[in-house]
Amino acid sequence: MVITKSTLLQKLNISVLGIAFLFCAHRPCSAVKPDITFDYTGYVAYQDGEIVKGMYGNSWDILDHQWQNFFFGGFDIIATLNKRLQIDIGTEAELAQSVFDLSSSTEYAQDLDSYNMYYRFYANQMKGTYTFGDLDKPLLKATLGYFKYTYNHDVKSLGEYLFRATPYPGYIINSFASVYARLPGLCLEFTPISNLKIDGLFTAETQYPVGDMTPSLVASYGIGGSGNHPLVEVGAGVSFSRLIAINSALTHPRYPQDQVVLFDTTHTQVNGVDTEIVSSDTSYPSFASTKVMARFSFDPKQLFGAPRIFGDQDLKLYGEACILGTQNYPHFYDTLWRRIPIMLGFNVPTFKLLDVLSAEVEWYNSKYSNNYKNVYFNTPKLPQPVGGYEPPHYPWYWDIYFERTIVYGLKVMGDVGRTHYFTTGNLQYYRDTREECPSLGDWQFTLRAQFSY
Repeated sequence: MVITKSTLLQKLNISVLGIAFLFCAHRPCSAVKPDITFDYTGYVAYQDGEIVKGMYGNSWDILDHQWQNFFFGGFDIIATLNKRLQIDIGTEAELAQSVFDLSSSTEYAQDLDSYNMYYRFYANQMKGTYTFGDLDKPLLKATLGYFKYTYNHDVKSLGEYLFRATPYPGYIINSFASVYARLPGLCLEFTPISNLKIDGLFTAETQYPVGDMTPSLVASYGIGGSGNHPLVEVGAGVSFSRLIAINSALTHPRYPQDQVVLFDTTHTQVNGVDTEIVSSDTSYPSFASTKVMARFSFDPKQLFGAPRIFGDQDLKLYGEACILGTQNYPHFYDTLWRRIPIMLGFNVPTFKLLDVLSAEVEWYNSKYSNNYKNVYFNTPKLPQPVGGYEPPHYPWYWDIYFERTIVYGLKVMGDVGRTHYFTTGNLQYYRDTREECPSLGDWQFTLRAQFSY
């Protein structure tokens, strides 16, 4: 489906007017300035870790015991205009060590930026949230702006595929201790009955092609248990990624480099002689896609009254699977099961010695490496996987994560495993587009101490 810019603006105007009408119908207009109250949250963190064995960049540069150092800080201001309307504006800062193979002879590895730490500031979130209905059990919450979003609160590293993975080209990105995605747009959180939550999202894409609009629907339902601790929780979601293309030529490219020629050979009899007829057709992969997700969690503690010797997250079993693109494209994306990552996690009981100790495993049998080089570097930019001299893709990923609150405001956390982490660097034109542990035997570990209030 392709929609022009003028049609898009009309639809956006109608959506905004509809939300405004709903707000006005819910509460009479008033020009009186409310009594505004403010709250603040913030944190600082030191993170260190090592890529014990991995690979850097878009070459075969080996990372052997490569340390990664980070300092983080964040600050949010939450303004409450009344009991129903809140505005949250926050920023984060990062001071980090670039990860380069300094033994390499490339001009980028010898650049001074690779020997020094770099810093960057970025928006954490900028959102406004309005609550409709009963404040204790709201029927609807509307969030507009740039916000953090997560639908699977059980995962610690792997998973959350619906908004952290793309089908064409196929790649998944994980971040340590950050399982959410930051989305610009609108989120409507609807709770029609107890234990049923439905989120409708209309968001803009922040990666190339930038600005395409994506509608999504995510739902979850809790069964048994009590309150926020259901015995079983099931969830499902669908995301129509880039359904509304701002520039159709970018979202659905038709360059000669992008086409796949399909040959169909048939045989016929002409005057008793077998004759071969070869016909051809073309196929063009697109950046647009439909993603379908399903998940579950099972908390057996609820079967025997959640004994106090267990922590809140102990014994939980959870999992998630996602179809990354329902449409096949010959040659590049011709098999659906190669675009379905499946993860399973279990929280090992520690009897409150730790807040959580989780073990997660993922199977993602893509025939291509987890690499988005063709999107970032190529001209023209194509929705094709990176092939050629890439290292062999190994389908099994794993992660062991722990977290412990020492005292109020001080927390330590860490993990070890092979996940979809990407190394970072300060050089604008030499970003790492491949995950840091692409091959069998690659692994890394990370530790963080965090102060927050």
